Amino acid sequence: MRLRRLLPGLALVSVASFAVAAVADGVPTEVDAAKVKVCMDSAAPGTVEPDCVGLAADECMVAPPRHQTTIDIFECREAEETVWRGLAHEMEQRQLTKWRQLDQFNRDLKVPNVSGLAEQSFETLRDAYWVYAQSLCYMIYHANEGGSIKNILSSECQLKMAAAWALRLRDTDWSYGENYRFDVQ
Repeated sequence: MRLRRLLPGLALVSVASFAVAAVADGVPTEVDAAKVKVCMDSAAPGTVEPDCVGLAADECMVAPPRHQTTIDIFECREAEETVWRGLAHEMEQRQLTKWRQLDQFNRDLKVPNVSGLAEQSFETLRDAYWVYAQSLCYMIYHANEGGSIKNILSSECQLKMAAAWALRLRDTDWSYGENYRFDVQ
């Protein structure tokens, strides 16, 4: 896990209520998962970076005993990113269900040479997106290796990339029509 390499003392815990807490040096980091979900639900269709992304982390950074230190910023963004990744995973499961249905439809029609390709194609796209996001954020990290800003900028990148993926999947229909576009911004 990327987090463990950067901050070995930090452990992430996902709670059934979808609240996320991280514990570092005995100080809990909590992000209001409900606010993140409201952010996702209220973002206009086609928006991949609404103004509300990062607000739950911002609130976490100033909640006592935090003082907006580099480590506070990093931990809180990481906690919000975990919520967005959970939402992205939900959206991925919805997409996979659609692709499995298409694969079954093709099998039922006995369409040659396409059985299973829809689901496989989506899984390839999903994996490629996470590799792209990880690589982009690592580049930001390495471009700023001279100071602690690298942790702030790379964690912001990870947060935004997780949110963007969740929102793209929420809004992508993939069928013929107006919503089939998938643009990486």
